[in-house]
Amino acid sequence: MDEVAVLGHPADSASFRYDAPNLACVVGRLSDGSFVSSGLVGGQTLFRYDGSGRAVQAIGRGGEGPGELSVDLAVIVGARDSLFVVDRRRHRVLIFDPLGVHQRSFDIPWRFDAFTRLTNGNFVFQRRVSARQDGSQTGMVRVLDPMGNEIAAHDPPSDRLFELGMPDLDGRNVSPSVSGGYWTTAIWSYELSRWSSPGVRDLVVVRDADWFPPNPPTSADEVEAWHVDAPPPRRVLHVSEAPDGLVWTFSVVPDPRWRPRQTPDAWDVAWANRTTDTVIEVLDITNGGAVVARTTIDERPMPVCGDHLMSVVRETPEGDTRAVVVRPVLERPE
Repeated sequence: MDEVAVLGHPADSASFRYDAPNLACVVGRLSDGSFVSSGLVGGQTLFRYDGSGRAVQAIGRGGEGPGELSVDLAVIVGARDSLFVVDRRRHRVLIFDPLGVHQRSFDIPWRFDAFTRLTNGNFVFQRRVSARQDGSQTGMVRVLDPMGNEIAAHDPPSDRLFELGMPDLDGRNVSPSVSGGYWTTAIWSYELSRWSSPGVRDLVVVRDADWFPPNPPTSADEVEAWHVDAPPPRRVLHVSEAPDGLVWTFSVVPDPRWRPRQTPDAWDVAWANRTTDTVIEVLDITNGGAVVARTTIDERPMPVCGDHLMSVVRETPEGDTRAVVVRPVLERPE
């Protein structure tokens, strides 16, 4: 991972959320090389950072009216530095121009977890499902057009998790493909699907890894024991296809230093680094998903949506937080 930028300064009016390592798309890169971030303590605004990593502009304001923001935000940078702000709490997408002026918004009529925006302007969301509708299968992956109208739904949730009363623990990762379509990955199994167009799957890659057997939760007691009496579960965190077509996967696994009876604390960066690791693998999909490279790191990198970059949150010696933007780089032999 090559370090690209460090965002944050003691003089900034807000620091980065300690739970930002659990959130995708809290950083975006603008065309001039500067960055914008939505992962701030208190939310309700975005900061733009100059080349030194200092906040130089606030974008948006808090409130419940048109164009106003809540406390749980993500950001995707589009063409000509337009900003697509995903308001997780209000289930809404807000579009701002490069100057930070609100242009329009649309609401998402259901709860969601993962999301991405494609080069054609469509959005892909992973809907969080809590009940079947009309007794039928409910697609977890929803594709919306640029105005927010649904144009496709696919990937029904796990029947087993419905039977256990835990359908909300099912999930899909979603990310763009370089061919213009998108990738989906079930979080509990190492199986990647590429979709050439909404609902049309053209490739499946199944990784048979001894360190990652399929491990969907089997009971409420098992889930309750995670992190406390049992190690944190293995799951696929994110998939990113690089411009060269290699696919990078990021999976969470227990850290060897994990010990039982440690109180989970999502707001403690050190606790997260001490209890989980991230396994990074690079797959060659032109060769049956062969593993080109593999490494394990302490930190939990999350995607910079719209770019093949990642962000991690680190603590300073003074107890403040910084967002560090890194670029995944495959070191090839000379």
